[in-house]
Amino acid sequence: MYYRLPLTEDKRQVMTADAVIDGAAVRVRFEMRYLAGADQWVISMWDNSNGEMWVNMIPLICSRGAVNDLLRPFRHKREGRGIGSLIVLPGLDQPEAEDPGEGNLGEYMVIYGDTYEAV
Repeated sequence: MYYRLPLTEDKRQVMTADAVIDGAAVRVRFEMRYLAGADQWVISMWDNSNGEMWVNMIPLICSRGAVNDLLRPFRHKREGRGIGSLIVLPGLDQPEAEDPGEGNLGEYMVIYGDTYEAV
């Protein structure tokens, strides 16, 4: 299953989700923050059932062409069960910038879901 995170332009956004990832139920907490010095959005994720941090402040980088799974380096988390995939896609044909920055986060879609495997 895949879930689209509801985005706003707030500089700090916290949301939780009960999701089914790769057939297993997970409770996830997301925190997205805008870093003014880097003009970039970052995301942190926790297991909301036990407070274990899965990723901390990874930049939201848009997939263009090939899919860029931002969680791929963290697949060893959760005792090898994985934490799914996180993909940033342009929501418009031609976003103003290559990656989400101040004032343009709404031009992108952040998708969280089953572990993506390139075919």
